[in-house]
Amino acid sequence: MRRVVNLSDNSANPKNNLISLICDQASSLQIDYDGHFSDTFKTLVFYNYSQDSIENVISSWNSLTSEYIKSGAIADGIEKLIPATVLAHQNGAQLMQFLSILFSDFKRRYDSIILETIAYDKKMCAVLSAAIAEKMEALKNNIIKTLSPAAAKVKTAEEEKHENFRLSLEENLHSMLEDLRQYFPEAEISETLFKTDGGQDISIIRQRHLSPGFKISPSDAVNILKRFGGEDEVISFSARDVSYIAIKADYNFKTFDYAGRTAIVVLKINSDKPAARDLMFVKQAVKLLHAADEKIIAGIETLISAMKIEILKKTAMPHDAFENIDGFFRSILETLCSQSGAKYALFMCAGEMSKEDSLKTFGFSESHSSLIANRMIPLHSKLMKSIAGYLNGSGVKLVKNAAENLKQISTEFLSFSEYRIGDAMVMPLTQNEVLKGVIILFTENDRSFSVETEMAAGSVVDYIINALCNCMNCNRIKKENADFNARLEEAVSREKLKLLAAISTGIAHNFNNLMAVILGRVGLLQRQLTDEKALASLKVIETTLKNGEDIIKRLQAFIPKKSVNTGHLLTDMNKLIADVVEITKMRIQAESYLKNVTINATVNICRLPMIYINQDEIQEALLNISFNSIEAMPHGGDITIGAYIEESNVCISIKDTGIGMSKEIQQKAFTPFFTTKGQIGTGLSLSYTYGVILKHQGNIVIKSSVGKGTELIVKLPLAIESKDDETVLKTIRKLDYKSKVIILDDNEAIRTALCDIIKSLGHTPVTAKSGAEAFEILKKDDKYDFIFTDYKMPQISGAEVAKYIKANYPHIFVIMVTAFSYDLEEMDVESGVIDAIIGKPFNVVTIENTINAALNKKLKV
Repeated sequence: MRRVVNLSDNSANPKNNLISLICDQASSLQIDYDGHFSDTFKTLVFYNYSQDSIENVISSWNSLTSEYIKSGAIADGIEKLIPATVLAHQNGAQLMQFLSILFSDFKRRYDSIILETIAYDKKMCAVLSAAIAEKMEALKNNIIKTLSPAAAKVKTAEEEKHENFRLSLEENLHSMLEDLRQYFPEAEISETLFKTDGGQDISIIRQRHLSPGFKISPSDAVNILKRFGGEDEVISFSARDVSYIAIKADYNFKTFDYAGRTAIVVLKINSDKPAARDLMFVKQAVKLLHAADEKIIAGIETLISAMKIEILKKTAMPHDAFENIDGFFRSILETLCSQSGAKYALFMCAGEMSKEDSLKTFGFSESHSSLIANRMIPLHSKLMKSIAGYLNGSGVKLVKNAAENLKQISTEFLSFSEYRIGDAMVMPLTQNEVLKGVIILFTENDRSFSVETEMAAGSVVDYIINALCNCMNCNRIKKENADFNARLEEAVSREKLKLLAAISTGIAHNFNNLMAVILGRVGLLQRQLTDEKALASLKVIETTLKNGEDIIKRLQAFIPKKSVNTGHLLTDMNKLIADVVEITKMRIQAESYLKNVTINATVNICRLPMIYINQDEIQEALLNISFNSIEAMPHGGDITIGAYIEESNVCISIKDTGIGMSKEIQQKAFTPFFTTKGQIGTGLSLSYTYGVILKHQGNIVIKSSVGKGTELIVKLPLAIESKDDETVLKTIRKLDYKSKVIILDDNEAIRTALCDIIKSLGHTPVTAKSGAEAFEILKKDDKYDFIFTDYKMPQISGAEVAKYIKANYPHIFVIMVTAFSYDLEEMDVESGVIDAIIGKPFNVVTIENTINAALNKKLKV
């Protein structure tokens, strides 16, 4: 009973386990001599074996084959299973023919067993069939090598293996005619080759009259052809008291472009009627002709199958194998060379791959492969267009003398004296009429490719193009994933910044309000006191408060701004970067001296255009990056500062060979207060740098590997426009003018401090804690010169107050006092309603200068 198996039963190695099972089935099941071994049966009959002997021989071969497939061992006494006549021929040709017929039948038997055993898995059926066929081929070769070394030599000789298909068929037909001539020495012979389309359209390709006095007219040849019934191959007839024997041989090999051809051989016999034994001999000769032709077909199909199997092994790979494109295509090229007899190979992709993956070679040394790639990659597009034009939509193409006929490509190889190329075979990889790539195989010296090899190469192109498309898809998906991950990281980073912006805004506002009160009071005390010790102490307090103010500004700097161009000036980037380089070199000298290390600086800067930027901010940002690079090389190394134009950006690259950053650290590098320097780091330098670059509508790219170093690329757009800062008032000399001032702030401490400062400056202040209260003051008396208003207040904001004042009291100078921003657009304030901005914390000098500048402008002094 035949056993049907489930693949899941074979956990260790399903294929090997199944092969053993199939062999056991083949050993135990009854042999179908008529169904599976009909050709072997007929061949052994030809060698005068009886039916019982034939069954015994096939049974013995069955056991031997099964054992070899499972274990690789060949039993002794194998020569007893081969006809003595076959072994007697020294050239081994008949032995090869006999074994080809035998193992062709065995393959039919094993395919039948495989199909019935695992019919539910067509893919595994194909895999098992190919594996068992490979083992049978190995067994046949071992037998030939053991019993007939001469035959082995014939088998492995390149010229025999790649013999022209059609000439081989001609030779077989010629051999049959010679046999007939010897059997019928008095007969006269004529041969006609027809081309038919299966219907009534018949044309003669050629006629050969092999006997001097015997000719058949074309019309007679056609009439004889029509005498044959559907299955007839040998007929006899008489005409004008002369007997004839006619033989028909059909050739319908579509795979080899040799279909719809029929050869008619006519023998004119002297006897009145051919005897039965004569017809028997002719029929046997026709059978031998067919067997010889099938042998040729089997040989070519074996060549094609071998290449297909090897290519399938390489292309039927899991998707993660396609990540190593270099190794994958080198493996494909190696297989094609080994199967076709080529020595060298070249693969070029038409696009959708990186430059490194767009060209692969095989057969050249590693150094020469690199040189060839360096020469050909820059010419890649031009070469692909040239090849596409040469192919002109054709399939696989053989090129004689590639050194001359593919000069554009072969020149790159011939420049090395080690390589001598002969012919070429061009394999276009085309999908949907689009050329995706090309593989070119080259023979060595004067060797050539055969037509059979060309056919085999054509049969595997589809597998390779599918693999190539998988590689392209994998490459595209990897790129899309990388782009997506980059966008995702950027989006996450921006969301983090938004959250931190909200937190830092609140922190900055509260701290600025506190420091505004303290700094305002310190300014008043400095004007009132004369004691030097007290003034010195106040100076320390003032300096400390300003340092705190700087920290708050750095904290705010990394927050993305709506307006990025306030205060920007047209700046010479060449000079700015030169200044950065000089300061960096001084820092390098200090680090080298203090730490006793060597740090080498390299500068590679192209000529840059002038752009609108905040020069001080950008310089500080670049110095932060360069100083971090120096600190990342505690044992010395190299730092490279470069600048170049890329698309619409000025790019400044600062690269070191330091300790590098992991992916995790790269993601946190711009986060405020994150540092890898322990207690000596503030964690604000890179966050400040990032904020500055974002304000300039730029970006920073990190490229880093742990232990290899880091490169930070600052990208600044070329198209930042200049915008004059109308809210910045320059200090003008003090005027003896007493102003009336409204001070509006919901924070009492701020109101009181600002009120005292205004009084100390000789002006008359009035305070209000809300916008409504300020409006009531103005309704009673609108003769005010200034209003100092806070930005963020409950109910009515500072922006709404400013808008109301300018609409109803345009003579009043509106000064916004804020802990948030110096940017009108950032505060959503309409243009023209704010005359000046003072940031918190403020001091007496700032207040005084702002009032004096406004009065100079108002009074036109």
